[in-house]
This record gives sequence, structure tokens and C-alpha cells, in this order.
Amino acid sequence: MGEVKLIATPQSFPCVRIEWALRIKGVEYEYIKEDLANKSPLLLQSNPVHKKVPVLLHNDKSIAESLAILEYIDETWKENPLLPLDPYERALARFWAKFIDDKVPTRNTIYMILLLLFSIYLFICSNSCLVIVRSKLTTLWKSTAQFGSTKYIKLYDIASWKQCVLGVWEATMAQGEAKGKAVDATLESLAFLEKQIQGKKYFGGEKIGYLDIVAGWMSHWLNVMEELGEMELLNAERFPSLHEWGQNFIQTLPVKDCIPPRETMIEYFIFAINYKRFKQESRVYLS
Repeated sequence: MGEVKLIATPQSFPCVRIEWALRIKGVEYEYIKEDLANKSPLLLQSNPVHKKVPVLLHNDKSIAESLAILEYIDETWKENPLLPLDPYERALARFWAKFIDDKVPTRNTIYMILLLLFSIYLFICSNSCLVIVRSKLTTLWKSTAQFGSTKYIKLYDIASWKQCVLGVWEATMAQGEAKGKAVDATLESLAFLEKQIQGKKYFGGEKIGYLDIVAGWMSHWLNVMEELGEMELLNAERFPSLHEWGQNFIQTLPVKDCIPPRETMIEYFIFAINYKRFKQESRVYLS
């Protein structure tokens, strides 16, 4: 079927989606690791519109965006179909896939929260009563200023990061309310998915399918996001069926072979958060 290459980064769940699909299909591929802080000419040429990973290269043709890539893989390699054969069921799978990407919090949700935190930092700087929180934030922002390289923030900074987040949310009630609303909206979205998975092993039935691959990041990545955002979203008591599905999914071959270590995921998300912040706040300098 021709040469297959995947431009990706290991900690990105849209990229891992594509690895899951290729492995389930038994497709051999070359993995091209991308440095998002220094994007390669190959990535920029292959995805000139969004300049993002993942990008699938098949016979020198490029396909971008994870959902589009998944459908391309399913239509190109017929063995072990991912999407249902029934047109109605296929339409439903596509609907819920878009629902997951639009409604369940992804990395951009964490970006938004922490970018708000930086604006709060500017307020804190003018309030002496919050000097302790200010000191912690200043130290942390400076420690992550080297966004132009692949150097990630060290793990020993995680505790300080979490203390800063807690301190800031306690310092301003309005932001706390905004965060609470975001969490409530996410819980409402997860409740819809809980109903969809009830009585099933996987969204696709007895075998992993398209929707399982789309939602699969929640089985591991969401837990990391919960830690960084000081949130509790997907727990066994509130969403027993969804939680059980996640445990089943993450232990299935070849799924678990593609999941990056938790520590590197934490580093990646913090690096990505600060990389985006420094791009948006490039004219702000800390004294």
C-alpha cells in the first residue's frame, strides 16, 4: 500500500490516536518525531495551514488533523474496521467524536486557565499582602522562560506550580467561579458519554473502534490535566461505566505500548503551556 510516515510528538494525544489506529490495522510506518519549539521544514511543508501535528504521509501525500487521518486510515486499510458499517452508526460515531473534541477539555482548556493566571499575576504584583504568592509566581515564570528549546521544566517545580495555582484561585473569587463553571460544563459532557458507554465494553462494542480511539486519551491524559488544573473530573463514583471503559482501554494491546510515561507528560504540558504564554505575552518582561 506504499510508504507510510507519521510526523508526531509522543506526548500529544491526537498523535497517539494515529499510532493506535495504525497498529490496530497492522500498518507499518516510520515515526518522525517533531520538535514543536523548532518546527521542521517537513512539518511546515506537509501542513502549511495549521502547522501542527499529527500529519500522516502516505505515498508522499499529506493528511492533517487527527479525525480526518483516522477516517483515511480506515478507508485505506480495510482490515479491522474502525467505523461501523451501518451508515447511521457511522454518523453517530462521527457526531460523538466531534462532541469529545469540542466539549471535553483538552490541552487548550489548561492553556486558557493558566493564561488567566498570568493576568492575575500582574494584579498580584501591585498587592503587598500577596507578596508570598507573587514571589512563587515570579520564580516559576522565570524558570520556564526558555521556551525556544526543548528543555522542559524540572519535576521539582511541580509542587511550587500547584501551590501557586491554589494561591491565586484563593486570592480572587471571580476566577474561582469561572473555573467552577468550566468544571461543571465538563462534568455535564462526561455524563453524556457515560450514558453512551453503559452496558458496553467499548464504544465500538466488543472491539476497539473509531470512537474508542478518539476518546482514548481520557483514560490517561485527562488524569494529568486534572492534576495540573487542580480538578477532579473522571472518577469511578460519578462515572463508573466511563471509568471502567478507560481502565479496559488503557490495558489493551497495542494501546498501552504507545502511552508515554506520566512524568514526561507532565513536563510536556507545562512546557507547552508556558511556550504558548510566552508567545502571547512576548512583550512582558519580569523584573
